[in-house]
Amino acid sequence: MNQPITALCLTLLLGAHSRQDPAPVKTPPRPAKIVYALVCNVHNPYVAKTEHAKALIRKLYLAQLRDWPEAGKARAFGHSHGSHSQRAFESRILGMSPAEMARYWLKIKNLNGTTPPMALSSDRKIAKFVKKYKGAFGWMKASNAKNTGLKILFQF
Repeated sequence: MNQPITALCLTLLLGAHSRQDPAPVKTPPRPAKIVYALVCNVHNPYVAKTEHAKALIRKLYLAQLRDWPEAGKARAFGHSHGSHSQRAFESRILGMSPAEMARYWLKIKNLNGTTPPMALSSDRKIAKFVKKYKGAFGWMKASNAKNTGLKILFQF
């Protein structure tokens, strides 16, 4: 009685091994990494090498410093919370996750009432506000930063 079942199992097992494996599933190519430009008002005289500029932007954005060297009051503009560009800035420039950012601003608000920089919804709005204020800065896609009349401090 067990002989037909054993033969059937053997046939199924051998048949499964004799078939060719299906073609491997191709993974879609990863999208190209988006390059952003950190822009400031064209009248801002600040000039520095990229690493020094990144360190200064980090301090200005996190309200650890209030003024540009030789350029007066700094005014930061960010992107909408959770947007790709905001997450890229937080991770690549600030070295912080969204959760770390939220905790940081909650702590700072409780300590001295300082709130995060104004969040804007588009590169066009960033350009508009950065042009308006001498000490302003923000970031946008590098391709959008060209021909805006803004000064590009560095790309990331």
